[in-house]
Amino acid sequence: MGRPRCDPFDAAAIIAAIGKGETTPLKAYRDYAATAARPYARSTFEIYLRGHERLGRLGVSRTAACVESYPDSDNPLAARQRAA
Repeated sequence: MGRPRCDPFDAAAIIAAIGKGETTPLKAYRDYAATAARPYARSTFEIYLRGHERLGRLGVSRTAACVESYPDSDNPLAARQRAA
C-alpha cells in the first residue's frame, strides 16, 4: 500500500475537543491544514471524523469493524480463532 498520500491527524483527540466545546470541525480542520505538509481536503477530513465518531460510539475499532463485516463462513480470521 505504501505511505498515506496525506498527513494523518488524531481523530480521537479532535472528536473529544469538539465534544467538550473547545473547537468546531471547521476550526479543527483549519488548525490541521495550517500545520500539515499534505492535508486532506476538508470534505475528506470531515468524513473521516464522522466515521471515527460513529465507530467510537459503537465501541468498535476501525480494524474490528472491517474484520467483523464478513459472515463467519467467509471470515478467515474468525475460522482461525475458532480452530485455536
